Amino acid sequence: MTKHFPVLVVTFLCLIGRSNAQPGSLDMSFGQGGKIVTDINDVNNLACATLIQPDGKVIVIGSSSSGSYQGYFSLVRYKTDGSIDQSFGVNGFVETHLNYDEAHAQAGLLQPDGKIVVAGYAWSGGNYDFVIMRYTSAGKRDLTFGSGGLVLTDFAGKDDKVNSLAFLPNGNILAGGSTEEIYFFEMDAAFACYDQNGSLNTSFGTSGKAVCSISESGLFQSINGLVIQSDGKILAGGYTEYHQLVNNTYTEAFLLIRLLPDGTMDPTFGNMGSVETLIGAHSIGKSVAVDGGGKILLLGKASLTSGGNDEIALLRYNDDGVLDGNFGDNGMVITTFDNTNDVGNCLLVQPDQKIIAAGFTALTDGSPLNFALVRYLANGTLDNSFGLNGKVTTDFYNDWDLGTSVAIQKNGKVIVGGYAKFGNDYDFAVARYMNDDALPVKLEKFLAEKEAESVYLRWQTSFEDNSDYFEIQRSDNGKEWHQIGSIPAISNSDSAINYVFVDNLPMKSNLYRLKMVDVDSKFTFSSIQYIYFEDGIDNKELKIFPNPASSKLTIETKNNLTIKDINILGSNGIVTPAKLLNHNEINIEKFDKGFYYILVNYTTGDSECRAILFH
Repeated sequence: MTKHFPVLVVTFLCLIGRSNAQPGSLDMSFGQGGKIVTDINDVNNLACATLIQPDGKVIVIGSSSSGSYQGYFSLVRYKTDGSIDQSFGVNGFVETHLNYDEAHAQAGLLQPDGKIVVAGYAWSGGNYDFVIMRYTSAGKRDLTFGSGGLVLTDFAGKDDKVNSLAFLPNGNILAGGSTEEIYFFEMDAAFACYDQNGSLNTSFGTSGKAVCSISESGLFQSINGLVIQSDGKILAGGYTEYHQLVNNTYTEAFLLIRLLPDGTMDPTFGNMGSVETLIGAHSIGKSVAVDGGGKILLLGKASLTSGGNDEIALLRYNDDGVLDGNFGDNGMVITTFDNTNDVGNCLLVQPDQKIIAAGFTALTDGSPLNFALVRYLANGTLDNSFGLNGKVTTDFYNDWDLGTSVAIQKNGKVIVGGYAKFGNDYDFAVARYMNDDALPVKLEKFLAEKEAESVYLRWQTSFEDNSDYFEIQRSDNGKEWHQIGSIPAISNSDSAINYVFVDNLPMKSNLYRLKMVDVDSKFTFSSIQYIYFEDGIDNKELKIFPNPASSKLTIETKNNLTIKDINILGSNGIVTPAKLLNHNEINIEKFDKGFYYILVNYTTGDSECRAILFH
C-alpha cells in the first residue's frame, strides 16, 4: 500500500513549492508533495530500477523479503500523478515468487513493445545464478520468453550475479555482473547475451557468455553498469580490486571494460580493453553513460583518504579510455554534501548535455540518510541553477532513504527511485523533481533544403506537452537572430507531427533555427541548419580542411580576401570565436566530437560557412 506523510509536512512542502518551483524542487503535482512511499507485503522492499513508459506511467522494480536468505521480484506501476495503476498486475503490484528460497532483482529495462525485462540473481540450490525474467506490459509473465518467462544462467557452478542490463542494437538482451572463479579465490566480470526469446546467443563470447579477468589472479571485479555505444561496442563500468605494490595492500578502483559486439575485449581501448582508475584510498564505479559527444561518463563513490568519508565521484574519459583533461579536474569531479558519506548510484545525460547524478547522502553521524541529486554542466562544474548550488537532498521519514535509480520523463521532469526506512520496514520510495529541461516538445528532426530560390524548413516532433508555437529564426552571422515567421503547435501529442515553413526571401548565407515556445512562455532552441546561395561573383571560394578534423583546421580564401573574424557554431547554438594561427589555421583541440559550422566573416561584409566534423 502507499503510505501517507504527515499532513503538516505536506502543507509545508506545498507552500515551498508555490514560492520556489526552480529546477530541483519537488514536483507538488506528483504523489504527496512530490514523494511516494509504497509498501509491498514484506519487511524489506528494495527498489533497484525506475522505468518511464511512453505514456508517462512509472514502473519501479525491486525485490522484497521478510528476512535474510529470502526474496522475490516485485514491481509497482504508478500513473502520471503518482497514484498506483490498478490495471497493472494485481491492483498495481506484481510479486514473483520463484521456486527458490532467494531471488533479488538488480536491474530492469523497458522494451519498445512495452514488455518489461527484469534481471538479478537467484539461489538455485547450491549457488547463485543469473536470472532474467520478462513480463508483458500488463505485468503478467511473458510465456514466450525462456521457460515460463524465466531464464537461469550458470557460469561455472559457483556464484553468478547480474547487476546491469542493456539492449543491443538488434534487440538482444545483454546482462553484466560477476562470476565466482571455481576455486573461490577470485571474482571476475561476467556477461551473458540473450536472443529475444531468452535463449543464449551463441555468437557472443563462448556459447553466449563472456568472462573478463582483469589484472593478476585472486582479485575481485564486478560490473555495475552497461551502455552501448553508437558503433555497437559495449561499455561496462564497475570496480576491480587494485594491488598497490608500494605497500602491498589491496583496495578497489574504478573499472571500465569495452567489448566488441562479439563479446571479446576491444584492444583499442585502454590497456587491451580495460581501464582502471584509483581515486584516493578506494573507489567503486556504479553507473556508466555516454554523452552527446561520445565521451564516457563513470559515476560512483570514492574515499580520498584511508578511513575517510565516501564522496560522489564522476569521471569522464575520451573514446580511447584516457581521462578527459577538459572535464573537471583532469577528468575527475568530486562532490561532497556535508563532509559525510555521499554515494552516487546512477546517472543520466539530459538532451542539453547537462549531467544528473543520483544516490544518497548521510547526515551528521551517518544517520539519517537522504536521497541525493546533483546536476553538472557539460564540463563537470556544478549547475548552480539546480537546487542549492547544484545539489538537492530529499528526506522521507527522517531515517534511511537511498536513491538507487534515476529517469527523465518526456517533459523533462526527473524521477528518482529507491527505498526509504519507515520504522523497521523498508519500502519503495519515489520522488519527482522539476527541471528546466522540461522541453515543450521532443524534436526528432529539423532539416533545411533548397528548392529553386526558396528554402524549405521541415521538422518533426514525437512529443508535445503544452506546446504553443514555433518561431522560425534566421541569421547570417550566427550572433544576431531575427524572426522570419511562426507556426502554431499542436499543443499536446504523443505521436509524430510534421511541420513545414518556406523562406521565399533567403539571403546569400542563411543560418536557421527554431525557437520552441510553450504556453507558459518557456522555450528552447533547436539545432542550427545552414543554406548558402551563390551570388554569381567569383570573389569567394572558402576552403576549410581537413574534414573530418581533430586538432587544427586550415582556412584558405580565394583572391586572399581579408578575414574580419571567424566563429565556430555548435549544433546547440553556442558561438565560440576562433583566432587565426600562422595566418591561416585555427585550433579545435578543446572542442568535443560532433558537427560544427565554421562561419567566416569578411571585411567586405560578406560571409561564408562550412560544416566540419570534429573527431
